[in-house]
Amino acid sequence: LDNFNWQKDDIGQVMMWIHQDRGNFPYEKALRWIKANENKIQNWLN
Repeated sequence: LDNFNWQKDDIGQVMMWIHQDRGNFPYEKALRWIKANENKIQNWLN
């Protein structure tokens, strides 16, 4: 957990996608963010 760092802009991006889809399928939006930010995820896991 020491490497975990989720910026406000990253959280906002996911929230915007969820809002644009009227709250439908939030899990899919999270997966979309993960796929678009694989390098950040890898940094968290290293």
